[in-house]
Amino acid sequence: MFEWQNLWPLSVAIGIVLAVVPIVGLYMTFVERKIAAWIQDRVGPNRVGPLGLFQAIADGIKIFLKEQIIPGHVNGVVYFFAPTIGLMCAMLSIAVVPFGPADPNDHSGFRAIIAPGVDIGLLFLLAISSLSAYGIILGGWASNNKYSLFGAIRSCAQFILY
Repeated sequence: MFEWQNLWPLSVAIGIVLAVVPIVGLYMTFVERKIAAWIQDRVGPNRVGPLGLFQAIADGIKIFLKEQIIPGHVNGVVYFFAPTIGLMCAMLSIAVVPFGPADPNDHSGFRAIIAPGVDIGLLFLLAISSLSAYGIILGGWASNNKYSLFGAIRSCAQFILY
């Protein structure tokens, strides 16, 4: 049952998760780039900060400062909404990850503190992750190009198969 006095800690927990997850994603991309560079005998990302540690932050800033080019023949609403579906599905899947104990006094079991009433967490995770296929299909359809739609269908088929 929802209690209003739990709203403040719940909001803080959601804010921490929404702040930490993208930063972890940026640094996992940095680690992947470093390992790929090591395998290919290259230097890798090393321009920003000591040992390139601020490269992930620079890449994040670069993404937000890029100019958004909108082709004239696209369906504008769906063109912007399609990537949002993928992002929402990724962030919603984190809601059922157990971050804290089920009972503050009992540390034997863990339970999600963001969505504590969701007892079918694995089913919710599978359902939400399957919805991101719609973002891929809508992205190809919104471009108003048959080859983009074919590519989106192929990508969605690979997404479902793997």
